[in-house]
Amino acid sequence: WSSDVCSSDLISTDRAKQIALARVAGATKENIKKFHSDKDSYDGVIYYNGTEYEFEIDAFTGRIIDWDVEKK
Repeated sequence: WSSDVCSSDLISTDRAKQIALARVAGATKENIKKFHSDKDSYDGVIYYNGTEYEFEIDAFTGRIIDWDVEKK
């Protein structure tokens, strides 16, 4: 990574959570059970209605990079 990339270029953690929750109708922030960030993405898990949604979101664009759904 070059040093000219600054944190203001990243979407916020709240925005990343909103993007993920928009894919799960009815889920709220309380349904996000795991969430963390590294230098270029946000990763997390949403548990809702017996289903686990695992996601990765690009921290610069807000694009969903990975989305896995597993019934529990």
